[in-house]
Amino acid sequence: MSFISQAQGAIDTAAHFTTLEDRISKLEEKNSQLEERLVKTEALLSQHSKWIREQQIEQQRGISDAHHV
Repeated sequence: MSFISQAQGAIDTAAHFTTLEDRISKLEEKNSQLEERLVKTEALLSQHSKWIREQQIEQQRGISDAHHV
């Protein structure tokens, strides 16, 4: 193998790794964004669940109050 073909192979390998590093970096950034969205979604779900429980308690109170009238 000639020096030129070895050098070209090294350049191609370096370019490939640079491309992979770029892809990894972009995936890490996307992962971070998705983790932030997940945290926000979990918070909203928690709030919604709390609201539903409060509504159920209010309904039960309304039914209970209606029985005592």
